[in-house]
Amino acid sequence: MGILTRIVKVMVALLTSNVVNLITKLLLPPIFLYIYGTTLYGEWLALSGAVAYLSTLNFGIQTYITQDLTVRYQRNDLERYHLQQSTSLRVLLGILGTAAVVCLVVFTLPVQNWLRLTLSQRVTERDHHVEGHRIHALGPVERHDGDGGVGPGDFGEGHARHRTTHRLSGLFG
Repeated sequence: MGILTRIVKVMVALLTSNVVNLITKLLLPPIFLYIYGTTLYGEWLALSGAVAYLSTLNFGIQTYITQDLTVRYQRNDLERYHLQQSTSLRVLLGILGTAAVVCLVVFTLPVQNWLRLTLSQRVTERDHHVEGHRIHALGPVERHDGDGGVGPGDFGEGHARHRTTHRLSGLFG
C-alpha cells in the first residue's frame, strides 16, 4: 500500500469523523429538547458539563511523565526513572484523592436545591405515576381499618386516586 493511499484513507476517516460529529451536534439538541423539555435538558447539560470539566484534572502531567520516563528508560537512567515514576504516581494519587474528597463533600451538600434541579423529583413523580397505573391494573383495594371506606367495586375517578395513593403509601412507607 502506497503512502498516498494511506494519506487518503486517514483523510477520509478524519473527514467522516468530523461530519458525524457535526451531524450529531446539529441533530441531538432538538431531539433532546423535544423529549426532555428545556428544564431537564438544561439540567442534563449542566451536569454533563460538570463531569466533563473533571477531565481537566490531568493538567497534562500524564503526557509529560510518560515522555520523560520513556527518555530516561532509553538512556538507561533507571534510578531517576524510578524516582520520577514514584513522584508522579504520588502527585496523581494526591490529585485524585483531593478530587474524591471534594466530590464526597459536594454530594453531601444540598447542591440539587441550590441549583434548583428538578430531575430527581420528576423521575420520582413519573415512577409513582407508572406504579400507580400498575397498581390500578391489579384491581380495587379491599376495605381496611381506617382507609376511608374504600371497598370492592369502587371504580370512580376519585376512588381510583385514593386506591393508588393507599397502595403507594403501603409500598413506600
